[in-house]
Amino acid sequence: MGGRHMQLLGAIWVTVVVAICAFSYKTDAHEYCRPGFATCHKGRLCKTQVSCDPQNCGKCGVRCPDAAHGQGKCEKGRCSLECQWRHGWRDCDSKKGNGCETNVDTNPKHCGECGKVCPDPPAHAIATCSRRDGCGIQCDAGFSKCGTQCLNLKTDAANCGTCGKVCPAPANGIANCSGGTCGVRCDDGFRLCGGECRNVDSDASNCGFCNNACLAPANATVTCSGGTCGFQCGTLMGKCSGGPLGDRCSNFREDVNDCGDCDRTCPTTDNGTAKCSSEVCSVECNAGFRQCNGECMDAVNNCGGCGIQCPTPTQAHAVAHCTEEGTCGFQCAPGFLNCNGECVDVSSDDFNCGDCGINCAFPLMQGCFCLNIPTRCRRACIHGACSTGCPIDDGDEFSTDPMACANRCEMRK
Repeated sequence: MGGRHMQLLGAIWVTVVVAICAFSYKTDAHEYCRPGFATCHKGRLCKTQVSCDPQNCGKCGVRCPDAAHGQGKCEKGRCSLECQWRHGWRDCDSKKGNGCETNVDTNPKHCGECGKVCPDPPAHAIATCSRRDGCGIQCDAGFSKCGTQCLNLKTDAANCGTCGKVCPAPANGIANCSGGTCGVRCDDGFRLCGGECRNVDSDASNCGFCNNACLAPANATVTCSGGTCGFQCGTLMGKCSGGPLGDRCSNFREDVNDCGDCDRTCPTTDNGTAKCSSEVCSVECNAGFRQCNGECMDAVNNCGGCGIQCPTPTQAHAVAHCTEEGTCGFQCAPGFLNCNGECVDVSSDDFNCGDCGINCAFPLMQGCFCLNIPTRCRRACIHGACSTGCPIDDGDEFSTDPMACANRCEMRK
């Protein structure tokens, strides 16, 4: 092979070496290799690519070490570390020796990328990081996530048993939550009665203890003081307690059982009613009676004054009577009416039929017969009303029947 051929082959060799590696190194055997290659193994002249071989990086025998979650790598003759990116590992502190120390898929201080710090977590929680959701929180044991907070659903009155369930608070108390169930704690001096906080020292419906409702007599309002029931009387009423009549509110001006004071009873009498007026006892006699010597006496025998007796009336069907003014007179017996000073049976009297002055005899009736003889029969008063027809003709002028012809007509011709 001539000299020109050797020169041409040398030029081609140099061109290929430059295209493969960018550096030129002198081998340990003091041989010249194409750039980026060296002879690191006996019998393999210039076969080791020291520009990118992690076992011979830059020169023979320089090994690029592996590290945690990373693999040694040689680039342009210098060692570097290639992290396990697919699994989230990164070298965020750039410190040699600890490898790819950070997993950006789970580390809240480097979430998704180095240096991205998740916000501080709320109480009872730690910050978390995930590839899918990014930053988040994880609640401590015994706490549950409600929105952006970690709460104890067993004790939180605003989230009792479940998120958002607020325990209602009554007046004079606060709501609480125990074991996930709502409850109430009453303020000092109050007691829980039927879901409400009550002051049993002053509540008349729960006086002394729950559901102990105080009772009050008429004309009074209930009171509760120091857990003891009582009552307060209304205007112009006096308070009376105990005794045969029990607790009560009395009008001392009018009450015959408490006239002027408690248990001052006005005496009663026969034929009269005890009265109390302006705190003074008296007696009101029944109709037909007059008060004489503190007793109610027959008014007829005490008319106008005690011992004054009314005379027996001369009228038939009448009894003696004493007026309210104390004047003697008479009073018709039941069923009779005083018509012009006479006691008349208006149920059958033809001249006072049904009432005084109603005359059944006018006008005269014509065509009435008795024993087939024309008569001058008048209309009759029957049960307090004038008849509209002739009397019954029974053919017996001596009949005792008041409706018979003889009695109703012939004897009045």
